[in-house]
Amino acid sequence: MRRLIRPGETELDRRAFLGRAGLGVGALALPGLIAACGDDDDDAGSASGGSSTATSSATSGIDKLLDGVTSKQLVIAGYGGTTQDARSEIFVKPFAERVGVRPIEPMIEGSLGDDMILGTTKAKWDMSHSSNWFIPYALKNGSKPLPKLDPAIPREDNDIPADEAEYSVQTFITAYVAGHLRSTFGADGPKSWADVYDTKKFPGKRIVPGPGFYEGVAEPALLADGVAPADLYPLDLERAQAKIASIWDDLVFYTEYPQMQTLLTSKSGSIAIGPNGLIQGLVNKGVDVTVAWDAVPILAPNCFIINPDAPNLDAAQAYAGWVTDPQRIAEFCKRTHYGPGFKAAFDHMDEETKQGLPNAPGRETASYDSAYFVDNYDKLIAFNKKLFKDKGNPT
Repeated sequence: MRRLIRPGETELDRRAFLGRAGLGVGALALPGLIAACGDDDDDAGSASGGSSTATSSATSGIDKLLDGVTSKQLVIAGYGGTTQDARSEIFVKPFAERVGVRPIEPMIEGSLGDDMILGTTKAKWDMSHSSNWFIPYALKNGSKPLPKLDPAIPREDNDIPADEAEYSVQTFITAYVAGHLRSTFGADGPKSWADVYDTKKFPGKRIVPGPGFYEGVAEPALLADGVAPADLYPLDLERAQAKIASIWDDLVFYTEYPQMQTLLTSKSGSIAIGPNGLIQGLVNKGVDVTVAWDAVPILAPNCFIINPDAPNLDAAQAYAGWVTDPQRIAEFCKRTHYGPGFKAAFDHMDEETKQGLPNAPGRETASYDSAYFVDNYDKLIAFNKKLFKDKGNPT
């Protein structure tokens, strides 16, 4: 998800408002070795329309929404890749068949999705992919009120503030994690963020987000420096910069997510830090990569937000109810390795699937503080610029 662009800002500034963390992660830069990021081979058949999941969300309230749709289409914008492919197969197409609408899934370009959510551009789409924390940002800064979900629709019950859940469609949990090729460290890879930052104990370059990114930059550094997950926010940006500076010469930077996968598989670095779907996606395509789940995952919930003046609001509300079905959510999580926004979905997964998700039951995690991101946007932009201007040196 891209942010709105203010006068005088650069292309790197555009990338900094990175609510899209992880999410068109299917387009890889490794032709011939890896084709995509989601598990789009093993489960494609079970995700099609007519699956046994098609009745499990049929509460009377949601049925009423589904039966009441009079719109002829539903427009849901995303970032593409196999994450969007999985969503389309598991949620969108079966919904369209159920209610008799034409599904349209455009790709988000630039800040257009943000502008529609904020009400500064007329809504051509019904909803678009975003970060959950953009909900309070839009509530604070938007020119028009966001549509609340219909009261008949269950709210997410997993690590999502109540005020966000009133507006969030199909929340799923992404996370910043560290990963390495098993051939590099075997079964004795890093077990903590301190290990990830220890280039003597675990030699090699670290593959990390470059200029213009701020999500997943300060947080790993602070956890590596001994900050407890519960004390992560507000971010101590000076402390984070000092920690990053301590291994600056051992960093390799990516400016687009597929580059992270290329750098890791080409052994340009020994450990990569980025959205878990990217690292786990390599596993799906036969690359022997280990996710360091013992290094506390930094959760970054994503969702879809219905636009003010959505042209097909009745279909959008019905779809918001449709995607709460826990069995469909479980299928989506198995395909993408992103966690569920409804705890009930865990009841429809085997243990191996659960343990491959960022918010697996019992796992220690750190979660984004939405209020912090909303209130400290300019500070985070300045941090990122200073970090690369000073080349990590805080003095």
